[in-house]
Amino acid sequence: MVKKLSGYILIGVGLLGFIYFKSYRGNTIPLPILWLILSIAIAVIGIYLTILAKTKKQIQKLNETTAKLNRIKEKGERIFIDLDNCDFKASSLTQLNTENFSRIQMIDALYDPTRNHKGNNSSVTYIIYKHKNGDTREKFVSQPFSIDDTTLKYYVSQNKIALYVDRFDRTQYFFDIE
Repeated sequence: MVKKLSGYILIGVGLLGFIYFKSYRGNTIPLPILWLILSIAIAVIGIYLTILAKTKKQIQKLNETTAKLNRIKEKGERIFIDLDNCDFKASSLTQLNTENFSRIQMIDALYDPTRNHKGNNSSVTYIIYKHKNGDTREKFVSQPFSIDDTTLKYYVSQNKIALYVDRFDRTQYFFDIE
């Protein structure tokens, strides 16, 4: 948090210095071009600190998630799911490809959003697995798999997908392709 705040302050100071020394025409401050370059360097350092703080937080969150999954995988219950107790829900996602958008295509999209562009269609499939644990039936919903339901059914029929469930907290689980 301190790095992020320091980064924002340095960005602000750098931008203010840049704006001031860009239009400076006086004689009081010698070599205003050096001060302009210093202001730009301060803003760049601020941007670097802000990005560094953000990526550090993302890496920390990713490491926590990986450690949690490894703990469940090592100490949890491993269940090979069978095809009879599975439901498969497929859905498709359309992502708009905006990398090569021209200005005209952007203006056209304001008028008609389905004109002059192509979307990337991808399908995701979820597994809904109903497991009998003693007298109770548990329902587990998988994370989205970016493959079609036919391929996912094949993986399930070949016992290539396992369900790992925490032994003490049954709400902590994940599906793994092996």
